Amino acid sequence: MKQYIRILMGYIFLGFTQIFSQPTEVNGIIVDGETHVHLMGVNIVAGDNGTTSDETGAFSIIVQDGFEISFSYIGYKKISTNPRPSMTIIMEPTVLESDAITVNAMRAIAGVTPVSFSNLTAKEIETRYTVEDIPMILASEPGVWAYSESGNGTGYSYVSIRGFDQSKIGVMIDGVPLNDNESHQVYWVDHGDLLADASDVQIQRGIGNSLYGSSAFGGSINVNSQIASDKREIKVSYGSGDWNTSKTSLRYRSGKDLGEDLSLTIRTSQVESDGYRENHNSKQKGMFFGLEHRGEKFTNKFRAHLGYENTQLLWDGIHINDINDRMKR
Repeated sequence: MKQYIRILMGYIFLGFTQIFSQPTEVNGIIVDGETHVHLMGVNIVAGDNGTTSDETGAFSIIVQDGFEISFSYIGYKKISTNPRPSMTIIMEPTVLESDAITVNAMRAIAGVTPVSFSNLTAKEIETRYTVEDIPMILASEPGVWAYSESGNGTGYSYVSIRGFDQSKIGVMIDGVPLNDNESHQVYWVDHGDLLADASDVQIQRGIGNSLYGSSAFGGSINVNSQIASDKREIKVSYGSGDWNTSKTSLRYRSGKDLGEDLSLTIRTSQVESDGYRENHNSKQKGMFFGLEHRGEKFTNKFRAHLGYENTQLLWDGIHINDINDRMKR
């Protein structure tokens, strides 16, 4: 008798379980919390069941007892809530954060960019550079040739890559073209001591893409300047050499003086030389000002390059009688 009572109680328990665990059919609509536009394609999950909203934002799903219903959509905050037979879901837009990405379209990457190139690091620049203009430092790189009119690397200097003169080479400072708008020539003499602030220099040999401008037929040169530094730096330097060549320079880098997110660099220089060739003396003055602010999502940089040059050039003269003689002209 007791065994029959246990079986009867079991059936009664199962019956109550079925009664109180009936699945719920949930119907509703999903809208944008700001624009109130119906959202199509929202992912809706409840236990093992799932569906998406249609073009009107409407949805229908069966939810088993004891499960929450969740709504997720790219660009919106996820919502999890208890199901009801009729629901209106308002989804709030949100920003999807990712790791910081730095995009620089002026740089070639080894194994990725299909171009022949080489990089001069800050350490290499420090080892090679004294007072010469940039072309003379780059002359040690493959496919690069340079000369200066003064004969000692100061004053008017010129560079060529694979035989192409610098009017056919795209030259940039921090990605900003330095070539003249009309002739595409580059006047290095206007930027004395420019390499003193360089973090690296990249030389690309061969034709570049359209981002480098129309002058980048034979190659490109991109000089990146440095603003931020880990430590404060106050540097005063003076050097002299042959042919009355001298350089005086003063530089300040803030390090952490202005805080963790703000950096400042100021540099002023003067380069003078009589030159190797007679009557080819030059005087170059340069100044660099850089300010960098690093935010949570963006880094803002301001750079200013100021330059002054005064050079003396001498060529073989032509007598006035020869100039006036049309036959000789």
